Amino acid sequence: DVSTFYSGTAPCRLPPWASCIGSASSPVDCTLEKSMFRRISADRTQSGEMRYYPFRLTPYQLTIKDSDAAEPQPCCLLIAERVHSGYEAPRIPPDKRIFTTSHTPSCLFQEVDERAVPLLGYLPQDLVGTPTLLYIHPEDRPMMVAIHEKIFSLRGNPFEYSPLRMCARSGEYLTIDTSWSSFVNPWSRKVAFIIGRHKVRTSPLNEDVFTTPQA
Repeated sequence: DVSTFYSGTAPCRLPPWASCIGSASSPVDCTLEKSMFRRISADRTQSGEMRYYPFRLTPYQLTIKDSDAAEPQPCCLLIAERVHSGYEAPRIPPDKRIFTTSHTPSCLFQEVDERAVPLLGYLPQDLVGTPTLLYIHPEDRPMMVAIHEKIFSLRGNPFEYSPLRMCARSGEYLTIDTSWSSFVNPWSRKVAFIIGRHKVRTSPLNEDVFTTPQA
């Protein structure tokens, strides 16, 4: 997560802290806020291996002074919130277990909704750029191929489809109800990307989706 941490905390991308707490000198504008997900080390296992936990980080820019006579120095303030599995207390209500994804016509994840993190156990950077079929149950992959064929035939019109089994980071499968649509480039008239809206129907047996799968 190091490279994505650096890109997410680049000074040009940091909103000023004052603008997001409603100071008198600056209008309240939280539209620039952009959270990111990173794994942070917290303790070690009995074998001595470092253990990492997922956090949601929201960065801001502010200036601090070591003393009254010192020059103000720019600083990055990070608000960190531990992310827990959506199936463990306090659970995400079943009707709220919804997330969206987009992928390319060649079936590579392009964008992953942050709501997927507590439901799948993956951070967005784990999935982006990887093949979608890797996370679909082998028996359901022919169904995913059929979905793609229908997407290209409907050319942008949304439709519902049968449930699919998707693998969580823990290695176990959850069942999701899916609906699909696509964006068609108006100039080339070709499908530019595919959008999926997913709702969890059945959760994995192991409720901790952040568990490292056994080798």
